[in-house]
Amino acid sequence: MTRLVHFDIAKAIAIILVVIGHYYPENAPGWYLALHSWIYTFHMPLFMFASGYIYLSFKKDEGYFTFIKKKFRRLFVPYIIVSMIIISIKLLTQRNMYVENPVTPETYIQILYLPAAGYFLWFIWSLFTCFLIIPFFKTAKARFILLLISILLHYVFTLGSIELFAINETSRNLLWFMVGTSACDYGSIVFSHKFWEKYKNILKIFSIILFVVTSILFLLETPYTNEILAWFGIASTMSTSTWIAHIRATKYIQPILIVGSASYIIYLFHTTFEGLAKSIVQKVTFFASSDTGFVMGALLCILAGIVGPIVLFYIIRKFQMTRMIFGLK
Repeated sequence: MTRLVHFDIAKAIAIILVVIGHYYPENAPGWYLALHSWIYTFHMPLFMFASGYIYLSFKKDEGYFTFIKKKFRRLFVPYIIVSMIIISIKLLTQRNMYVENPVTPETYIQILYLPAAGYFLWFIWSLFTCFLIIPFFKTAKARFILLLISILLHYVFTLGSIELFAINETSRNLLWFMVGTSACDYGSIVFSHKFWEKYKNILKIFSIILFVVTSILFLLETPYTNEILAWFGIASTMSTSTWIAHIRATKYIQPILIVGSASYIIYLFHTTFEGLAKSIVQKVTFFASSDTGFVMGALLCILAGIVGPIVLFYIIRKFQMTRMIFGLK
């Protein structure tokens, strides 16, 4: 399969933001709380957008149940295993160490209908739900209709109160998955136009400027900018990713390509490594004594949340059994 390098780069940017966003200690200073809120405006829309685009780019002509079986194996087998690992670690450590979102033995059952091991796992439920729906919309016109429905679900009729199977998150995030499929459906028309070819670099720079300006307005607590940031965040990240992808000296972008390739394993395990690092950091007074200490502690935890799963990724992909268990192709 031909990889979409710029999407690997976009996924790397998104997963780094996810790891940063999930580091949220009680002693976080105001500037970090603002950064955290800013990240949450666009990092998961970016992930859903990339998933929709990649799905349609590599869509195969296969039966519905064959497709769903593959997606179940790719998404839910790792979900169950990782959830059980997270719950087990929490049960063993939460009496003696600080653990965010403590669990009970009943949580082993709850993971069958809720992202109970860690709320960040809602993404897997929502993505799988998108894959359950999208095959019924076989043409670009049908997918455009679903895009319109997803806009209504996101902005008007959101099912925010239904936590079962993460339906609340799916109703909010189906939009970004469908924006990704629409970009794949109609992108060839837009990007082949002479106007785009002539002004594409200017338009990319403009998308980044809009993102920066809107980010500043968001940090100044300007109303409605959080919704706009999701759109501009996707556009500016994809613009930046395409430029990075064209760097000829591959060795300079290899680290970010590794992060992109390992993004699913990082997503599954980052809270475990990050949480272990956080439990150590919180016991050292220096890290809570000043902004400098906080930054150093944050960097250590975030690096643990990225580097730890990458090491695990290389171990997992060495063996066919572990590749199958953790959804690696």
